Amino acid sequence: MKSWIKKALYVLTVIVAVSLLSVKLYEMLHRESGYYQIEPPTQYLGELKDARIRLTYYLDGSSNEIKRTQSEIQKAYTDILLSVTRQLDAETVYEGMHNIASLNASNGELLRVSPELYFILKDAYDKQGKHYCLFSGALWSEWQKLLYLEDPTFFDPANNPDTLNRLNRIAKAQDIGTLTFVDDAACTISLRISEDYRAFLTEYDITAPILHLGRLHDAYLIQWVADALTEKGLTKGYLTTVDGLVIALEDAGTQTFNLLAPSGNVPIASVRANAPHSLGCFYAFAPALQNYGRYTLEQDDKTLYRHAFYSESDGLPRNVFLSLSLVSNTLSMPELMDIVIQAVSTDTVEEVGALLSGKPFSAYFTLQNDGETLYVLSSAEELTLLDPDYRVERVGMLKIE
Repeated sequence: MKSWIKKALYVLTVIVAVSLLSVKLYEMLHRESGYYQIEPPTQYLGELKDARIRLTYYLDGSSNEIKRTQSEIQKAYTDILLSVTRQLDAETVYEGMHNIASLNASNGELLRVSPELYFILKDAYDKQGKHYCLFSGALWSEWQKLLYLEDPTFFDPANNPDTLNRLNRIAKAQDIGTLTFVDDAACTISLRISEDYRAFLTEYDITAPILHLGRLHDAYLIQWVADALTEKGLTKGYLTTVDGLVIALEDAGTQTFNLLAPSGNVPIASVRANAPHSLGCFYAFAPALQNYGRYTLEQDDKTLYRHAFYSESDGLPRNVFLSLSLVSNTLSMPELMDIVIQAVSTDTVEEVGALLSGKPFSAYFTLQNDGETLYVLSSAEELTLLDPDYRVERVGMLKIE
């Protein structure tokens, strides 16, 4: 081949490569109106890895306007998320603030916290009962360690009497301590832990924080972030957590979310709801995470689902619900998840009839003994069945044959 042809082909190749690179760079840098995932800068991802929350936000305007707005929202969101995450942290004390960890380390000292944290702790304290305890950091920690073992079945309480006894003892521990809300105006709190409970923790070699939001942690976190964004006028998006909680902000429009199935391949159904709304949910399985943090085992021809939604009475999960989703445009996420926790902590579905019926939310659930029915209670949303193996049954006052 003549040298000038080789040179021409080389030049042509370079031109094509540069053109493709230019197109790629344009696509990467150009912005068009639509939903964008807002993430904190990379230097904060390590600290925020346990926040388990994501913001998706609608941006419009010119490309430059979208970039500028995206940067502004990222900064506001990052500042909010850092503050909220640190204040709800039960293990690490941070300079310049009092958080839950500060209370755990206080030895009864009177501490002033932010008005938001004060309200959350008071609200969680009032929610305590057979289904939830604000002082169950030890029990929460035991399940977190068990759920994330590479092979947890050997240590599962159904197979291991030592684990069963340990969970029962921790769940039934008495005289843990007192949390005193000293001054509502000054937002001052005092946490005192009894010497008997400290001795109990030493006996069982437990170093977990005592005061812990546990199963309501993510609910309070996502609600706090949503409220803070709303205060700043940032309302064109929605927040989600890895476990499926959703808050659609005031101007998020109509959103569609899926009701998941254990297979993880095809959702059971999709639900369309108008903003603002909150979706609180429980899944005995976690297909999006490949069951990371959950597991199953077989016992007496029955599948036992293991997860962090245990009963406070004995520290063990119940096996009634396979999934439960509540959708409301009036209740907050902590209110919804408090109901979810109560429901999935029961021994029979009949026990939750009064809990779910006649309330300002829609309920969608599946049961472990009936894997082919999606039960729907008081649905105000548009429901589309996606999995032909399931049937929809609408129930009134939650009377299930």
